[in-house]
Amino acid sequence: MKEYKQSSTMFVITILFDLILGCAIIGFFLIPIHILSHMNQSLIIGTKSLVLKTGILSTHTHEIRYSKINSITVNRGILGSLLGFGTITIFAGNDVSGLKFKNLDSPDKVKREIDEMIEKNP
Repeated sequence: MKEYKQSSTMFVITILFDLILGCAIIGFFLIPIHILSHMNQSLIIGTKSLVLKTGILSTHTHEIRYSKINSITVNRGILGSLLGFGTITIFAGNDVSGLKFKNLDSPDKVKREIDEMIEKNP
């Protein structure tokens, strides 16, 4: 008696198709979230303070007076270094974790602008 099984090649093709389809379905839901998140994040350098707005359905606004800012750090990953974006973290008061603004274009330039405003507003 001989036993026959389904084709291993067809099994692999089916699994790969399911993975691609699964990624497409997940991407279908994630793309609008990323678009809305991108549209609803801003860092405003005002005359007296810095305002960080984030959020999609519920928004968070953080206003920090320049006199309260202790330090600013700029972090870039490998991709950020190649493409010119990074994360700015602003530490104010006794804040240990800091406020992060991720994936910001030209973070060094933005840091310089904030530093200039800190010098103007002692």
